Amino acid sequence: MSTAHNGPRAEDIGKPPLRPTDPAGPPDLTPEPADDASPEDIESDIARTRRELANTVSELSRKLDPTAQAQHQVEDIASRVRGQAEHARQTAQSSISRARDAATGEDGRPSPTAWITLGAGVGILVGLVAIGALRAR
Repeated sequence: MSTAHNGPRAEDIGKPPLRPTDPAGPPDLTPEPADDASPEDIESDIARTRRELANTVSELSRKLDPTAQAQHQVEDIASRVRGQAEHARQTAQSSISRARDAATGEDGRPSPTAWITLGAGVGILVGLVAIGALRAR
């Protein structure tokens, strides 16, 4: 049976705490200087701790900066819009190419089917305009 454990483990009592050096990377398990550490060791540890703290503060500032986050979101949206626009352009080009291929024969001239379709479309359009003009009277 497993129980939750709050607090230090028995084997860790008396050992100096371990601290990470870089919040973005794996922790550096460098212990605090020993009680009998030299002044140079203590100064080195203080300098390292200051660097770690400066890195942590910089990273948090970057992550929590509303302007930077807004800029990041604008860049993401702009990238998605560019991708969608490119996709729409490619789709339109493909449709135009298919329509051109369907409307022309092997010799590159308009096919009889294309002429018939165009004539029918123009005829329907003229008919609708004429009906509209007659109703307007």
